[in-house]
Amino acid sequence: MQYPANFLCSSNTTTTAAAAAVVVATLFLVIKLHQSETFFAVHAFGDSVLDTGNNNLKTISKCNFTPYGRDFSEGKPTGNWKTGLSNGYIFSLPLIFFFAAEALAIKEEMPSYHDPNLQRKDLQTGLSFASGCSGYDPLTSQLLLRKLHYDVPSYTDLLLRWASNFLRDLYKLGARKVAVFNVAPLGCLPFARTLGGGIIRKCVEKINQAVQMFNANLSSELASLDNELHDSNFVFVDIYNPVLDLIQEPSKFGE
Repeated sequence: MQYPANFLCSSNTTTTAAAAAVVVATLFLVIKLHQSETFFAVHAFGDSVLDTGNNNLKTISKCNFTPYGRDFSEGKPTGNWKTGLSNGYIFSLPLIFFFAAEALAIKEEMPSYHDPNLQRKDLQTGLSFASGCSGYDPLTSQLLLRKLHYDVPSYTDLLLRWASNFLRDLYKLGARKVAVFNVAPLGCLPFARTLGGGIIRKCVEKINQAVQMFNANLSSELASLDNELHDSNFVFVDIYNPVLDLIQEPSKFGE
């Protein structure tokens, strides 16, 4: 069966909880990609941001334990990086994948590639190939090794090359409409604020500056690919600023 291939790609490592980013990014994605076209499938590649169960494997980083999955019908963890489909789930970015798939009238739930109950029809409408703690860098889970050989500018350039090559590979496989999330403010992750945020646990500006450098280069690279590759549509989806705004100005989003 032949069908237009459409993909969602998360960036290197972004696991920040951000309801505002989910809503803004989803609307932006659907508006930019839909454009009165018919979509038959949507696939996802990335890390825990879009992992809907692939990490329930023989890996170090897992989520096959409570409270994950508590809000699903059976209340059991499945390896999916969220609690379920309740209000609590809106704070987990895999929700954007479900929103996008449903908004594009494809399917209500997105199974993982390693789902033991996977059916042939699922392959035709889209899967999540994302895996928690993965990234453009094969050594994403061992970044200290990279720190020994790269400074921030050179490492962001390396990530950008890997990202560009990956997107080119998707294009060769038939992908024409690809939404690429940028990196969230990693300096505001709990571990970063605990280790480098001082007594009041501020966001670590040095880390966020590195993220901004990568995001700016990623945006430019997507524009370049869009011009270079015939009939392609690479959409840059900003989650950095909505997430940062949510963290710095929480009162804007309610009590």
